[in-house]
Amino acid sequence: MDANSLHSKSKCMIQSFKIDRRYVVFFLFLPFFLVSCTIWPALTYLVSDSKSGNENSSIPLALGLLTQSAIQNGSSTPTPNLLYIANYNSNSITIYNAKTGAYLNGTLANSTFATQAGPDFVAVNPKANIIYVTAQTGNSITYFNAKTGAYINGTLANSSFPTGNGPLFIGVNPDANLIYVSNANSGTVTYYNATTGAYMNGTLANSSFPTAGITPQALTVDPVANLMYISNFDLDNVTYYNATTASVTSSFPTQSGPTSMALNTTANLLYVGNNASNSVTIYNATNGAFLNGTLTNSSLPVGTGPVSLAVNPTTNILYSANQTSETLTLHNATTGAYLNGTLANSSFATQAGPSAVAVNP
Repeated sequence: MDANSLHSKSKCMIQSFKIDRRYVVFFLFLPFFLVSCTIWPALTYLVSDSKSGNENSSIPLALGLLTQSAIQNGSSTPTPNLLYIANYNSNSITIYNAKTGAYLNGTLANSTFATQAGPDFVAVNPKANIIYVTAQTGNSITYFNAKTGAYINGTLANSSFPTGNGPLFIGVNPDANLIYVSNANSGTVTYYNATTGAYMNGTLANSSFPTAGITPQALTVDPVANLMYISNFDLDNVTYYNATTASVTSSFPTQSGPTSMALNTTANLLYVGNNASNSVTIYNATNGAFLNGTLTNSSLPVGTGPVSLAVNPTTNILYSANQTSETLTLHNATTGAYLNGTLANSSFATQAGPSAVAVNP
């Protein structure tokens, strides 16, 4: 299938939100990183996470991590490492101990909390002790207590706030006390108060800003540089924004079908996963310059169907979860070189259909 076909398929999937329920979902815990897996055709993209399973099953859809050292808040009780899984079909999230896999409250039922319809992305704000879950079917975002799973305003309804159409990624800016949500079907990004859920400018309309492309996908934020990055599937580019005003700073070409992203503030690098061209492109995170001078020289082949990226600055490794080839590819995070010299030697088999990778340094 060529890149144009993949483009068309992705757009169709983003707009229709049809879920194939024939398959079984697995998630695989690996040392130092986590991979969420599902069986799914070549291109998934409501978000870079899994969506499949039978009608009544809980479907792991998105991964989030909270480390023990992350939350202070004056508490004398150590907070365990926590892992959050969004379950698309059952409209819920489940919280686990990230070290042991144990349920937070002893059982699956007691550790699972209702969301709005179609939860598909989870983000963690350790500073505020809040997790955020976008619901693509419900066009909303819900705020939960990151330690307990409790709704921040007592009920699901009171803790959920409308978004634009087709909310996908969430960017967290603890320094500015803001979160950003990319809305794939309305071509906007919405700004919220990170602790209360209030719209930055009072209303949804006034707090939503048009994105450069009409199908914004991956979103991440550099609070120190005050930059927000959004990949545009329809334009095959990545746009840099002023994170305060949402004004466009500049846009840079990607290869075909940019759908995932990771930021390495230590090395000042931005990574964009190109699903339709099976590659990862590396940019300077401040000025957008290609790592190796040109788009071609700065784009590295990965496995087929990359859907999620993660970086570990501590070990200087970049991970690409490749859904179609069912592999995880490891790169040197600063040079892009394959960890073991070649693509084949640096790619490792996963369970069926890997769809998200997260790192706990």
